[in-house]
Amino acid sequence: LPPHNDLTYNPFLMLRICQGLRPTFKNNFKVPPLVKELIDRCLTEDPSMRPTANELNNTFLRWYRSTNKNDNAEFRKQCKEADEHNSLYFKSKSKASNTSAHLLTSKSLYVKDLECSESLNMDFTKKDSKCS
Repeated sequence: LPPHNDLTYNPFLMLRICQGLRPTFKNNFKVPPLVKELIDRCLTEDPSMRPTANELNNTFLRWYRSTNKNDNAEFRKQCKEADEHNSLYFKSKSKASNTSAHLLTSKSLYVKDLECSESLNMDFTKKDSKCS
């Protein structure tokens, strides 16, 4: 499912993301711990703590190579566990429906649509809940 699939995609969601809202994984969906750790690092508020493009490239290359080997690499084991768990879970559920009131297509979100004018002058480096 896409990030924030349970929320309406609108300018208020855009502001909440700028204020620090991050996607989470549902409890019933298993993500390999190595993948989750990398995602968490990518989404951290402090840009200096995020992985560089070179680090991401090296990580993805290492993971890709481990999937093509016959060894018992930790990444392969984690992916296999997650796949087995998720396939069992999703087989037992009917098709997931997207409850969000939008189509998943690229579109512009116009800030002029916001009703809370204070949010237009907000400092995006600080968390502020004036319009939450």
